Order: sequence, then structure tokens, then C-alpha cells
Amino acid sequence: MNFPFFISKRIIRERLSKDSISKPIITVSISSIAIGIVVMIIAIASGYGLQKEIRNKMIAISGHVQLSRYDLNESYDFSPISLSDSFIFELKKKPEFIHVQKSGYKTGIAKNGIDFSGVILKGMEGPDSWQFIEPFLSEGVVPNLKGKKPSKEVVISSTLARQMNYEVGDKINLYFINEGNGNSRVKKYTISGLYEMGVDTDKMFIFCDLRQIQNLNNWKDNEYAFLEVYIDDYKNLDARTVELAEISPFYIQSKSVKELYPDIFLWTEMFDTNIYILLVIISMVASINMISALLITILERTQMVGVLKSIGQDDWGIRKIFIYNAFYLILRGLFWGNIIGIGICLIQYHWHIIPLDPSTYYVSYVPVSIGILEILLLNIGTLLVCAFILIGPSYFIKYIHPIKALKFE
Repeated sequence: MNFPFFISKRIIRERLSKDSISKPIITVSISSIAIGIVVMIIAIASGYGLQKEIRNKMIAISGHVQLSRYDLNESYDFSPISLSDSFIFELKKKPEFIHVQKSGYKTGIAKNGIDFSGVILKGMEGPDSWQFIEPFLSEGVVPNLKGKKPSKEVVISSTLARQMNYEVGDKINLYFINEGNGNSRVKKYTISGLYEMGVDTDKMFIFCDLRQIQNLNNWKDNEYAFLEVYIDDYKNLDARTVELAEISPFYIQSKSVKELYPDIFLWTEMFDTNIYILLVIISMVASINMISALLITILERTQMVGVLKSIGQDDWGIRKIFIYNAFYLILRGLFWGNIIGIGICLIQYHWHIIPLDPSTYYVSYVPVSIGILEILLLNIGTLLVCAFILIGPSYFIKYIHPIKALKFE
């Protein structure tokens, strides 16, 4: 029989059956562990969720990696490229590249009466290209690109629609400048849908048929501004960007979504630092509470320690009694902390009860994203930290003398 474990169970059973001096401290210790786990789960889930939500929106706009011609032009009117079909076919064969599409931009002005706004008309190639935009549709449908003629349907942002009083089915006039003579020309499109992303670029982008961009720029049918590549895992973004740069023709540059929108991604990466700082603070608070609980438990059981020492029990065996006891408190705190923390995350995931200001955070609610692996690592890490911290205070047993302990009141 494991004697320290047997004694530890008796102490736990005694605490559960009647009041003791240390009961309030024990309750506080369990609560601190539980609250700490709740806060850490919510912090990780909301931090990762916000990063993922913003990242997905930027990827929907530009893909994971953009291939384009080297160009010193700082505007959105890029020089066209025409990569060979064999090159594109080879990219599509690679399992790490889950989708490849052609696209192009044309800057213009949307005008409705006296109100106007600068816009970027982005051309999309084929029906499959809309799969990354469709999740953000708030109303209507994506344009039908299956016809032989270029579709005159467009998808605009809800922000632009509210500003200029547009609705699905309305006509929108877009004005473009001819680069050759500087004259403007107007094109009329039909609004087939509205999208809502809540990012800085939300208002600017209008999505349309790529063939409209080719006509506006006087490009050939096989010319476009970008080849957008979507990859299998965002964690491999840097490696995939380098890989694409190596296999592309010498006149083609590859830019990841992080390079296209550096300010946004630098801001989201700061969430990691905030999460780490919070985890350290919460772990310290929980550890201090556990140390207090352990020391109070030892003081409360001083006479028991004296009896055990007088019958020959060594210090390590007695220390294990109190360490087992502390582990029980930690595990109980972890249990309730996980139940409450995961429960709150599930409620937020399904019902979005906690709102955010979309003008600041790019989303209207707190998104949450956390996996089983993260939860397991968080629990194991908390358990190991608390266990390591508790080893030191348990040495207090060494300085308790049997004679003095038996007289202790």
C-alpha cells in the first residue's frame, strides 16, 4: 500500500466531511486555479480566434501568396502577366497549393448623385474563385461567370452600400480614367450581392468578372495582374512563399499576405505577447495561492507530522502526503476551470454574446478558436508549474521536530 497516498486520502475525506480551519483557504485555492484556467482558456481562444478571423479576411481578398510582375508602380494598376498554362498546371498538381486563380485590379470612382467614393474593381476568374468570398456575403449572391460574355454583376461591400444607399439589384456607375488620353469613361454594373468583412480595405474592393478588368485595361484574354495561390496551412506561409519565388520565372515576384498587409499582421502578432504575459501573471497568482494552502495545511497537521516522524516515517514520505493533497486541489480546480472556460467559449462561438467594435477590431463580436491540443498543453503546463512551485515549500516538513510538534496546539 502507498502509505503517503492513503494518509492523503484520509485528510481529503476529512475535509469534505467536516469544517476545518483551512477550509476557507482551500476553497480560495481551488477557486484561484479554476478562475485562472477560465481566464487563460478565454484569453487563448479569443486571441487566436481574432488572429484567425482577421487573417482569413485578408486571405479572402488577396490569397495566401500573390505572384505578379516586378513593378515600381505604387498604384493598384499593375502591369499584366501571362504565365504559361503548363506552369499553372504544375502548381495545381502540388498538394500544398489547394487553389490557384487569376485576378486583376482597376481603380475607379463609384458615383451616386453627389456622393462618390474611390474603389478598386477586382476581377475574379471563374466560379471556383468565389469560394473564399462567399462566407462573407451578408446579402445576395455572387456573380454568375458561366456565360460566354463578361458578367456585368458585381459584389460590393455593405459599407459602400450604406454610404451610397445601394441595395442588391441596383445599378452602380463606376468611372475609370483612360491612361492613354486621360479621359474618363463610365461603366454600369448590377449589384448581385453585398459582403461584410469589417477591415480597412472593406469599403474599397468591388468584386467582378476578371474579363471586365481585361476589357477595361485592354488586355488580352490570357493576361491578368496576379496569380493568387492558396496554401494548405497558414503555418507554412513563409516556406511556401519562398518555394513559389524559386519556381517562378525571373520576372515574377511572390508576396505573402503578410507582406501585402504588414500593419494588420504586425498588430495581430502583438496578441501573442499579450497572451504570454497574461499566462505568466495568472500562473504566478495561482501558484502563490497553492503555496499558501500547502503551508497552512502543514501547520494545521503539525501534530500529525510529529507522530509520523516519531514512528520512523522519513521526510520525503511525509512531504508526499501534502503534495498529493495539493495535487487534489489543483486537479479539482482544473476540472471546474475547464468546464466553465470551455462552456463560455462554446456559448460565445455559437451565440456571439460578447460584442466588439468592428471599426477597431475588424469584427463585430469576439471570435474564439481553440483546439483540444491547446487545452491539454495548458492543463499540463499549469499542473507542472504548480507541482514545481510546491516542491520548495514542502521542505518546511524537514524543520518540524517530533517533540515540539507533539506539543504544538
